[in-house]
Amino acid sequence: MNSSDVTTENLPLGGFSTQSLARMIFRAELPEHYLRALPAQSLFLAIKHNGLESSVDTLESISDSQFRALLDFDLWGLDRFNEDNFWEWLAVTDARNDLVLLQKTLRTIDLKLVSMVLAKYVDVVTFEEPTDHPPEPKYYTPDRGYTWINIRLENEHRHFLLGRLLALIFETNPNLFYQVLAVKNLETNTVLEETSFQERNVRLAAEGIPDIEHAHQLNAPLALSRAISQIGETNQLEVIADIPTVEPLVYEGSLLQPLASFLEKVHRSDECAAELSIIMNSALVHFNVELHDHHQVLDLVRRVRGAINIGLQLLVETDQVTEQGIYSALGLRGLYRAGLYPLMELRRNALKAARQTELGQDLDAIQLAILSGLTDKFPHIPSFFQSDGSIQAHDQKVKAEFKEISQLQEIHALSNFLRELAIRYDKK
Repeated sequence: MNSSDVTTENLPLGGFSTQSLARMIFRAELPEHYLRALPAQSLFLAIKHNGLESSVDTLESISDSQFRALLDFDLWGLDRFNEDNFWEWLAVTDARNDLVLLQKTLRTIDLKLVSMVLAKYVDVVTFEEPTDHPPEPKYYTPDRGYTWINIRLENEHRHFLLGRLLALIFETNPNLFYQVLAVKNLETNTVLEETSFQERNVRLAAEGIPDIEHAHQLNAPLALSRAISQIGETNQLEVIADIPTVEPLVYEGSLLQPLASFLEKVHRSDECAAELSIIMNSALVHFNVELHDHHQVLDLVRRVRGAINIGLQLLVETDQVTEQGIYSALGLRGLYRAGLYPLMELRRNALKAARQTELGQDLDAIQLAILSGLTDKFPHIPSFFQSDGSIQAHDQKVKAEFKEISQLQEIHALSNFLRELAIRYDKK
């Protein structure tokens, strides 16, 4: 184990990582009442880790409110309806020879999304008097000839899934059936999507995921001088209340030093877990990471932890504040913002260097990789870049993997790298 890392199992701040929670759910080691008590986002991360098709038992066991939140997480790509994921969820409802999951989906899904799919793939012809004659071949009627439907899907499985959903809607509530078919005559899909997105964001706020404005505030870089000034003020940090702890976001992997020791000393594990949850979710919103992209989510978690660790190092290095004073005045939110400040300064300088070097001319593969990582919206560095600025690459072979920036020493080394680039091109 690296000396800068400490496993969460050794700390007061400890809980389920994505992998451990997913494993326990997959093995059915959690009782149903515990499963239903889990925050929906924790469930979602574990289910995405296991895969939907392997999570049918879990999906049947959880509450409707949890299921609705899972759909809210997975059916959107940023602010756009993700139709591919919609079909994936419909396919899961066909995993068994019953309608349990499909009925739960119908109870919980935003029907505006269903209407959007129907508007795209279903033709409807209605008659005032019933008829036995379809308007065209391939049309069928669910109501003895008043309404005729044609599903325009070449994919046979999707055709079956959509027809199955329509049949259930009709059997459950005929009036609802006619309403979802008629929506396309009343609203455009653009309006439906926008309205559905806004309503989804309101529901996500109840899960501890901030709106764009709040996320922007939580991700605003904080200068070191301002952070020190805040510690000297008498105002106490606002306590986070009613925010569910999303364990896979908080407890994933290992904690860095000196952050691990800091959390031990402040001894407020519940508050810290709640703070980390809101910080992580605010970063997901601010940096436009799709909630259903498991790899990107966990990658951002590591970058956020790195920023918090850097913020702590910056303040401790000043010798002007105590650790208790730091937490009371700034909390982990302030440390995160303080760590973002030098990271975003690196990014600004890297973007300037990229312009000066005329989009990478005269740079070798290693320099290009470093510059590419630093110009990312949330800067990170190639895995071959060491804390002291040395390069661990064999025969100039550059690995594509990137890692978070987590140490103040790395900030200094990267600043020197950019400074040398600037000097080099200023001379040209």
